[in-house]
Amino acid sequence: MNEQTQIDNNQLTKQITLSLSPIKEHLEDDGVTDIIVLGYKNIVIKKVGQGMKLVNARWENEMDLVTACYQVGRNMKRPISQDHPLLDARLPDGSRINIVFMPCHNYGGPCVSIRKFPKERLNVERLLEKNSIDKLGLDIFKAAIGAGKNILISGGTGSGKTTLLNVLASFIPRDDRVISIEDSRELNLDHPFWSALETKQKLYESDIEIGMARLVVNALRMFPRWIILGEVRGPEAWDLMRAFNTGHSGMSTIHANDVSGALYALENLSMAAVDMRIEPLREYISRAIHVVVQIVRFPDDSRRVVDISEIAGLENGDLVPTYRLNRLYYYNVKRYDAGQVIGEFCMDKKPTFRSEMKNYNLEIPKYWEDTSSGTKPFKAKEKEVKK
Repeated sequence: MNEQTQIDNNQLTKQITLSLSPIKEHLEDDGVTDIIVLGYKNIVIKKVGQGMKLVNARWENEMDLVTACYQVGRNMKRPISQDHPLLDARLPDGSRINIVFMPCHNYGGPCVSIRKFPKERLNVERLLEKNSIDKLGLDIFKAAIGAGKNILISGGTGSGKTTLLNVLASFIPRDDRVISIEDSRELNLDHPFWSALETKQKLYESDIEIGMARLVVNALRMFPRWIILGEVRGPEAWDLMRAFNTGHSGMSTIHANDVSGALYALENLSMAAVDMRIEPLREYISRAIHVVVQIVRFPDDSRRVVDISEIAGLENGDLVPTYRLNRLYYYNVKRYDAGQVIGEFCMDKKPTFRSEMKNYNLEIPKYWEDTSSGTKPFKAKEKEVKK
């Protein structure tokens, strides 16, 4: 980031903080992870490891909150009004802000939701320290990315999908060309050949909207080795599958509760763009996506990779073919101790792409060589984290 950009961001931060002065204290509190404004007189915050609670802060009246939202939209160059009642943007510090305006929200005025971006950037060391994954799990990711495998990260809201995506992107070889595509930029890749694309909203009648699908098509003309889609949630899923099936490697996130659910969600999104029978569509997806990762946010606010599975083609089902999942790694919950989840990370099967890694002289994790059955008996017991 150059000096002028930093100055502009600092100025923008001051303007937005001034507009949101009733919640300034919580915006500056590093312990606060989420802020929700439910109309002008109900403000809710959430801190790490705690539930949501009302705080003693409010705007004087509904019109003051409406004016504040106008100012935020104007500063972010994303105007909001009753004709354009939804705003979704990224603040200069990386935090996400969502505003729902009248008539879509009428309870005491607009609804403002802010998910704060941690000032400390999570990296491999921090993931290990937080027990989000262990070293063997990271070795699987390094092997998959080294082999150019396409990875889909699945999880719920706030589970840490984007954070994990950032970390996985750090394993991409430094001489590869990387294109990222997002609605509002959250990824921050430390890579010399990275270009970040963002969608453009239609703000007035004669304006032009540029969505995810169009950016995916455009990215193919930018000579990428890797295409990273911040989140797949629309018909761009089909364009992404096409890109992955034409020799490009990539990663993306998706909202789903488990590995199988992520693949079925991908099917439904693809069907919005193409009329295809389920059998050939599943065949297409099974060739496009190689590894699916499930990350979960537990009740104690910890985030853990609970499943890494390889798609090993299709197998015969009762009516239509189903995905053959080869589980490589999982997290086994043992118990809850004083609200803290205790468990262990376990290795499972060998991946089928292990033979490809040999052909390309890529480093293969030692535990895939040590076992003939494909099952790794070792289990990494998790360290208990003190709050």
